[in-house]
Amino acid sequence: MKLPKNFRQIGEAAGLTKIYIEDYVMTYLSAITKDSRTYVRGAILFGEIERVGSETYIFVNGAMEAQNIELDLDETVFDDEVWKKIYETKDQYFPQTQIVGWYLCRTGMSVRLNDKIKKTHFENFPGDGKVLYVRDPLEEEEAMYAYRGQDLVRQTGYYIYFVKNKEMQDYLIDVRQEQEAAISYEKMLAQKRDERIIRQSRRKLENKNKKGEHILQKTAAAAVAMFFLGATGTYLLFGQTGLPQTAIETFSDKIKQTSNGEKVKNDKGSVSAVFTTETSTKNETGNSATASTGEKKKETVNQSDNNLQTYTVQKGDTITKISIALFQSKKYVDEIMEANGLAESESIYPGQKLRIPAIK
Repeated sequence: MKLPKNFRQIGEAAGLTKIYIEDYVMTYLSAITKDSRTYVRGAILFGEIERVGSETYIFVNGAMEAQNIELDLDETVFDDEVWKKIYETKDQYFPQTQIVGWYLCRTGMSVRLNDKIKKTHFENFPGDGKVLYVRDPLEEEEAMYAYRGQDLVRQTGYYIYFVKNKEMQDYLIDVRQEQEAAISYEKMLAQKRDERIIRQSRRKLENKNKKGEHILQKTAAAAVAMFFLGATGTYLLFGQTGLPQTAIETFSDKIKQTSNGEKVKNDKGSVSAVFTTETSTKNETGNSATASTGEKKKETVNQSDNNLQTYTVQKGDTITKISIALFQSKKYVDEIMEANGLAESESIYPGQKLRIPAIK
């Protein structure tokens, strides 16, 4: 047996069992240890076991990741499919070796052995000289065990040796390429997933916009219907005079202002209020139809116990209409609103009692 010339001792490598781990193998195991995707990681160790007298020499010159160990040890299974994969890798990269043990990394779980770990070793890696290398990267601890005398015995130290290890180098190159391909594949899947999410979001937005346009069309149709209903009601209200032609021709402008440019207060854009204002303006020049309407409005004015006049709001009333009906002018709108504490943004409703100020 020829021992390696270049090596480094870790700990006190005393006793009858000497363990040598090649540097490339140790580098690979360290890379697995730093992988933060899982808390438990493992590898299968390849090499040779030689016995010289009472001493046993174990040389570890190859390793492959065992992803089945990423599960909890209670669920870790070394079935025929797993062993087939292990031996295929061994025959491809490490044909002149044998399985000499395994590596176990358990983050935050210490390097002490428990019954589950021992059971896994006894069932899958039996035989004298088979090793178990354990690490806990969180506590920065490691321990080397060797099977001897029906039990796993912790070693006091081991050796890292340096040789040309083309087999392990080839394996590392292929693993790196597989990892890069896997990363590229994951990026492709992520990109496709993002594109699909974008397409779904666009479709939802388009459907929402179409729904909004449909609702807007319905609202416009309802507004047109309300316009004609309001126009019909105003025609019935004014009876013999009918709707003023100028109000019909300038309907769109009347929604925001009256024919003389004065904004209607507290009318909330009512169609009938616009028409009433237009007709009531003509009343100041002697329209008899509005005067008769004003007489009807006066009938709703009552005297309170304190000689304060009140007016009961009728359907279709606005402050402007009430001012014109009671005082034959719309210039008393502010006085009526002030007497009732009304703001321009407030509306009145049928049956509401309004205080009517005494106008001199």
